[in-house]
Amino acid sequence: MDTAIIIGRSDFLTPNLIKSIQKLPFTKISINRHLEYMDYIAFIDKEACEIDRKGTKAITLECYNLDNAEAYKIGAKGRIFDAKRNELETFGFTHDFVLSWCILKDYKNVVLAGAADFCSYKHDNGQYFNPSPICIQNSINAINNIYSKYLNIYTLNPYSKLTVNRITIGDLKQWH
Repeated sequence: MDTAIIIGRSDFLTPNLIKSIQKLPFTKISINRHLEYMDYIAFIDKEACEIDRKGTKAITLECYNLDNAEAYKIGAKGRIFDAKRNELETFGFTHDFVLSWCILKDYKNVVLAGAADFCSYKHDNGQYFNPSPICIQNSINAINNIYSKYLNIYTLNPYSKLTVNRITIGDLKQWH
């Protein structure tokens, strides 16, 4: 399989859009807690370790020692990934961690579905995450100028701040 869809936390994601994504034959990686019909869940925050993954394989940090997980260290220092040291880069966001993983796993196409929309959201523990403008700009630069050298990156959000190609769910349905 050469296409992965990263499902995020943006308000752009509606229940109908999630249902449509779940039916697609591509690798589905959730960075939200939408686990039903997902191939992977990815997280870099400790509290996410406590969720019931319902058997879904995780992409996470090795310090968490989880069963059924591909575990990595953070810290490839601008190299996106370092396979020998088992490190992935994050640029501060889980979607960047997953983009690094997609390159490591030789994916060709990645579709951002409510990921890299840089919105505030509420964590499961009730705390709000408000990304700083510097972190947002670092991630935008990494996606537009680094990750896009290795991956064909698309977004389903027509209002995205990224300079990647915009597509629709209808376009994705025609890919397979």
